[in-house]
Amino acid sequence: MKRFLLTVVAILGLFTVSNAQSVFRGGDHSLNLGVGLNAGHRMYFPAISGSYEMGLVDNVFGNGNGSIGFGAYAGVVGYNHDYGLRSTHFLVGPRLALHYGFVGKLDTYFGIMLGYRNVSLNGTVSDGAKYVKAEDSGFAYNGFLGARYFFNDRFAAFIELGYGVTNLNAGISIRL
Repeated sequence: MKRFLLTVVAILGLFTVSNAQSVFRGGDHSLNLGVGLNAGHRMYFPAISGSYEMGLVDNVFGNGNGSIGFGAYAGVVGYNHDYGLRSTHFLVGPRLALHYGFVGKLDTYFGIMLGYRNVSLNGTVSDGAKYVKAEDSGFAYNGFLGARYFFNDRFAAFIELGYGVTNLNAGISIRL
């Protein structure tokens, strides 16, 4: 707990000494298209995701930096399992993020997502004797930490760490 509190204090200290301006601001709109980097070698369908975000509030910290964004996320991945079974994982829901620009063209952010998940399992067991079909769905939530580097005013690359259809996601971001 002590380490956690020291980490939070250090991060807050960075917020106060940084003089970079927010890269993502109130009124901005962005579209992210990504691929999961750690989904595993047993995929039959790659981990892909898309998200949309709009900037709601600007200058959160009163120093010309910080913004709050709201949007939506959707992702899907499919896995091969033992005995001839396959599963498909789908996740969709709204997201809320706090953005802060530490340096130049780098937009850093963290946030939360609440949503709906669906996992389906099906296939014929390898001996051909039995067809299996099962499904589970329900409430999903996650936290995420990410960064976008803008190459110009409209185009960026991003990376996110957090629980979605994979734990590590990277791709492109386009400011609309």
